[in-house]
Formats: sequence, C-alpha cells, structure tokens
Amino acid sequence: MPHEAPDTVHYETTKQVFRHSAIYAQGYYDAQPGKRLRHSFWQQRVRSMVRSLLDTHLQRHSAVMKVVDVGCGRGDFAIEVRTRYPRLREVWGIDFSHEMLAIARAEAKPLKDVFFRESDMLAMPFEDDSFDGTLCINVLHHIRANDFHRALGELARITKRCLILEIKNRRNPYYRYLRSRCVPPIGRISIFPTSTANVSAVLGKHGFRLTAERGIFGIKWLSPLVILLYEKQW
Repeated sequence: MPHEAPDTVHYETTKQVFRHSAIYAQGYYDAQPGKRLRHSFWQQRVRSMVRSLLDTHLQRHSAVMKVVDVGCGRGDFAIEVRTRYPRLREVWGIDFSHEMLAIARAEAKPLKDVFFRESDMLAMPFEDDSFDGTLCINVLHHIRANDFHRALGELARITKRCLILEIKNRRNPYYRYLRSRCVPPIGRISIFPTSTANVSAVLGKHGFRLTAERGIFGIKWLSPLVILLYEKQW
C-alpha cells in the first residue's frame, strides 16, 4: 500500500521554526529570548541520559563504528558524540533545515569524520543497515500521526544494531492534552506526543526490542520526556 503524502503545510511550518532559530538564535531552538544561547536544562538532561545509554551500549558492542543523529539541528550533539568516542569511524547528522546544517558544517569543519546531509527523515537517502547506531532526539513529536509508522520504519531500516530515541510522553498530564504550541513569531505548530508502547509496537515489527527505558523523572509513566534504547534482535 503506498504511503499517504506528507502534510507539507505542517512540515513547512515546522521547518520555518528551525530556520528562524538558526538565523536568530544560532540554532538553539529552546533558548529563552534575551537569555544566554544554550539548550534548556531538560534537553541537557536528555542528552546526558542518551550519553549514558550510548556509553553502556558501546562498552558491550565494540563493533559499533558508525553512528547517525537524525534531526541533528545545529549538529552539536553529533560533534559531541564524535569527540566523546574517538574509536567511531564516522558520525553523521541528518536534518531537513538547510540553515541548521550550515551551522553544523561550520562547527564540524575541523573534524574529518563528521558528515551532514540535508534530508527528510520520512525517506532518508541511505542503504539498509547503513549505521550501527541511530539517535533521534527531540524529533518524533514533530512527526504527524499518519507518518509515525513510516518515520520509525525509516529509522529501523537504516539501523543495524541500536536505536536511541526521545519521545514526548502522552501519558504525562502535560502532554496528554497538548496538541500544539505557540512558537513566536511563526505561530502555532502541531505536536504529536506518543508512548513507549506505541513505539515498541512499531519497532517490534522491524526486529527491535526495548532494552532500556528512562524518564527524566524517577517515575517513568509520569515523566514528560522518555529516552528509549532498542536493540535489533534479527
């Protein structure tokens, strides 16, 4: 069955948000106006938890040599991964924002093994099993419900060993009813929270099993942001 055509209005509006962030906030999409340009406390915490999961996985799997950050934004986390794990052969960043990638490429210029490519995550230009590890942080809530299976299928397709994802947890009281948010000066953009169960149901069909789940709060079901590690079983 052919895929339904993506909602270009939603994705173009979302792209405008990140274009504006790249031009006026150096790509720090969650920086507060008038304050220091940096990622929010919560996104810094998410990244710390992702690093912890990646540390553990790399310690157990020495064959992991090629990693991609899907929805890499300004590329700083892809660069951090490359410098943190010097044994990696290649680190890639994928994003649909040309302006964000311009920042990423400038920041990564001294590094020979970090590459960036402009791409829609619903149809990524890579062969199956191209990457040993795939990261996807602060991205999936921008994917329309109708495109959700397709997006996860693409992540699974390009991934040979492990997937680390961050989701906005719709079981949390905040995200249970939030379906859009205002992003000045662009306007309102749609938000699509999901659940661990939904993600696991889709990725399970592609041979991935959930091996770790961590919320930024101690109680996972209450946590607004949840980090998930999936490992390929076949």
